Amino acid sequence: MIAEFAKTKEHIHKADFQIMSGNRKTINYLKRKNIAGKILDIGQESPLTSMISNNFDVWIDNTIGDLDGDFITPGSDDYDVVVFSHTLEHIFDPVHCLLEIKKVLKPRGDMFIFLPRRGKLLWTPNHYHEIDHYRFQMLMKRTGFEIIGWEHHKAWRAPLQYFTGIRSLFRIFREFNIAYHVRPKQQEKEMANKDIKLIEKELEKKEIERQSSPQWMRNILVPWYQDSRYRK
Repeated sequence: MIAEFAKTKEHIHKADFQIMSGNRKTINYLKRKNIAGKILDIGQESPLTSMISNNFDVWIDNTIGDLDGDFITPGSDDYDVVVFSHTLEHIFDPVHCLLEIKKVLKPRGDMFIFLPRRGKLLWTPNHYHEIDHYRFQMLMKRTGFEIIGWEHHKAWRAPLQYFTGIRSLFRIFREFNIAYHVRPKQQEKEMANKDIKLIEKELEKKEIERQSSPQWMRNILVPWYQDSRYRK
């Protein structure tokens, strides 16, 4: 994360937590997902970190360092849950960050990514990326995650803020937060091993059938079978 944007990140978080109802909706969403186990919150410790810890009675780890660089996690690489709330859009290289997170998330672990979803009129220079659903799908595919589900939540601000200009009024209709539930995809190696086992079982089945067939049939079929394998 570039220093210029890192400096504004804390201010952005404070403003969001003061004027939006996003935290309560986030907690309610995570309760519906029944999160449990070892939890990692991406980014600096924030009010949301404390709310998760208090509501689920668990200790929450936070990442240390630049999310665009070699950041570290306090615990070992076996987190059950990762919470990635309103941070991905501030990262210069989200692919690098997600691949690093994947290393510390259990193969069957869950990651919950929360993003703003706004009309173009509401885009902000404090975001490196404005990520719509199509771009999010491509990002997950590139980094080896599968989308389990998603929800839209209306983002509300203090009422008087909607009457400070046309842009602010537009927020009533076009400002949402979206919650994504993703998991690491099954490794290609595991899929390849399954394919190999299926092929081996099929060959074993054919061999049993061949051995159980009469001798005259084997004399005809075996040379034909070997010849067909050679042609392939």
